Amino acid sequence: MAHWKLLSQWSSCMPGEQTFTISSALLDGVQAQDSQAWDRLVQLYGPVVYEWSRRAGLEPNSAADIVQETFRSVFTAVKGFRRDGDVGTFGGWLRTIVNNKIRDRARRNMSQGRAAGGTDAYRRILELPEQAELSDATAVSGFNVARQAIELVKNEYEPKTWQAFWQTTVDGRRADLVAEELAMSVGSVYTAKSRVLRRLREQLTGLS
Repeated sequence: MAHWKLLSQWSSCMPGEQTFTISSALLDGVQAQDSQAWDRLVQLYGPVVYEWSRRAGLEPNSAADIVQETFRSVFTAVKGFRRDGDVGTFGGWLRTIVNNKIRDRARRNMSQGRAAGGTDAYRRILELPEQAELSDATAVSGFNVARQAIELVKNEYEPKTWQAFWQTTVDGRRADLVAEELAMSVGSVYTAKSRVLRRLREQLTGLS
């Protein structure tokens, strides 16, 4: 809930509708095979791919396998990815890859006589669309990607710095009260808030 509050505050300050897919800077880095950009991509979207797989009915181990298989395909194909209106969003493109991986796995399991969940589950998996709709992709991924970005930024700061930001920005507490509680000066609280907000802006701007 707190993450959603922060994201709602952020979105209200941003022009247009925020769908939280991939930023242009991150996409450029991934397409250039920059290792840091690639690590960031997996950190942001790995949990989303896992959740999609679990929602499709896969067991945890199988969902984890789908995550690995998906990003192997992304690594191979991402250089050719181009945004093309709604159809070309990264979220929709990624969801299509995930659906294909899930269907392929279901077919392999059926051919080997070990379809998890039985024939009905297999049929449901095969009904996954070959081309994911934008709404289908962003409905699950939007909040989760942004939430994951926030968690990654959180890990970059000392707990006291993050608390100063969180309490003043999300909890709406007065800076002087936060400063007293955290044994900081009021100026340090404002500095911490500014630093974290700037970093969040770098991570969330362009996620649309």
